[in-house]
Amino acid sequence: FFLFVVMQCGTFYDLSRVVNLHKPDDQVECFYIPKAKAEPLMYEGKVVGDIDAGNSVNCEVINICPHGSCTHTECVGHITKEKQAVMPPPPLMKAVLISPRLSTFESSNDEYPTGANQDQILSSEALEAALSPYVDRNSTIEAVIIRTEVGSERRNKNFSGTNPPYLTPKSMYYLVSIGCRHLLVDLPSVDKENDKGFVASHSAFFGIPAREECDGAVVARTDTEVSPERVGTTITELCFIPTPKTESELEDEPQTPQDGMYTLNLQTSPLLLDAIPSRPIIFTNPMQ
Repeated sequence: FFLFVVMQCGTFYDLSRVVNLHKPDDQVECFYIPKAKAEPLMYEGKVVGDIDAGNSVNCEVINICPHGSCTHTECVGHITKEKQAVMPPPPLMKAVLISPRLSTFESSNDEYPTGANQDQILSSEALEAALSPYVDRNSTIEAVIIRTEVGSERRNKNFSGTNPPYLTPKSMYYLVSIGCRHLLVDLPSVDKENDKGFVASHSAFFGIPAREECDGAVVARTDTEVSPERVGTTITELCFIPTPKTESELEDEPQTPQDGMYTLNLQTSPLLLDAIPSRPIIFTNPMQ
């Protein structure tokens, strides 16, 4: 299948951040989540999965939280009381790659529950400006891929405690209005790092009412409140999309992908979780 797609769709770019389970210092970090690791299988207190320890095979147990360790795709189950699992997306999708300009929260008309004046955001104005040329030519854009200088500055960056840029609910509503069902970003989250639990931008994209504060606590919604039209939508975070500034760190990879239309193959892990490791690949010949 992959060979067929390459033959039909041209050059491809892998937009994933891989996680090296044996080198903790060679990993991306977010939200102070413990680093991923792999250790030999143990049985009755003895190592049984390490050839170097005298075993017949290597067999490892992994410990990973996709939300902070690698490129991952998540569904509405990430923010609902019920633990829904990611539904496999279509194998090939029409996608557009854009590099919108970041702005400060105070310079935009967008709102955010915990926005601060100097926060860097991807505003609805910036998204509309970046996407308008493609919206004019395409009635529906199924997938939108967003690259930022902050998110793709380095492949293995420590985002924890840095208040990375985020999207606003109004940005999400705009994406929904143009038919976007699969959003991919190079940031740790579409919401603010410390948003007090509102996850306002996730909620807007997944079609679920905004969370409200009750007795000092922000209350999560249930999956029965999800708009039927938004069932099956996904958000992929922690992509790595090379820029001219980061291309020098790449070795055996193609050159920096330019903004424009692509065919997207969003590969997901066969795990029934709200967020799973994923591998987005884009091809230069866009779907018609």
